[in-house]
Amino acid sequence: MIERPATETTPTPTPPKTSSSAARRAFRSKVDAIRPTYGFEDVSLAPGTATIEPADVDLAQTFCGIPLAIPVLAAAMDAVVDPSFAGALAAQGGLAVLNLEGVQTRYDDPSAVLARIADAPDDAVHDVLAAAYQAPGPAAGNGQSPKALLNRAVADYLTRVDRVQQLVVMRTGPGQAQLLGVALDGARLPEVVGTIAGDDTILVITPDQRRARALVKWLEGVSTQ
Repeated sequence: MIERPATETTPTPTPPKTSSSAARRAFRSKVDAIRPTYGFEDVSLAPGTATIEPADVDLAQTFCGIPLAIPVLAAAMDAVVDPSFAGALAAQGGLAVLNLEGVQTRYDDPSAVLARIADAPDDAVHDVLAAAYQAPGPAAGNGQSPKALLNRAVADYLTRVDRVQQLVVMRTGPGQAQLLGVALDGARLPEVVGTIAGDDTILVITPDQRRARALVKWLEGVSTQ
């Protein structure tokens, strides 16, 4: 019998023991990849030693497809933006957003309302604000009847009206549907059973198709005046 030489075998090394903390996986959040942003208190401007010619600096930006000469955006707050300020900032190349549900659009002349808010004592300012924002839309508070307010709101906001059997669909600009819906509810028209208002669409429920047709005819007549 032929004996084969014994082969040497390399023992399999035993893996080192790891602690439970070392084996624990690191948690990574989506926040780690988000571009950092800065608030007013995070940035300070200080004069430097280098001099840069202003004509060599380009601050132009594109915001949501809107070209801006300067990267300045004014918030949609009644205390920040009014129509005159929006025009002035636009002339400088910035963008101001007007609050379409704020005081500026609820009154023909909001200066008196803003003065009352500014002059109100601390313990009464909440009630003054609540009263100012209860107005359904432009020209509110001028002693006009609910039907007159509705006529004005329809003329200002309504862009299209359609009928599906006894349902009437009213279209407005962005953010204007609820203003028109409040005016419509306040007028208590016999053709209207109820309304559901979104951002730019109002669904009006009428009792029957005949009164739905009458409502559409009236809305079309008012909106074209």
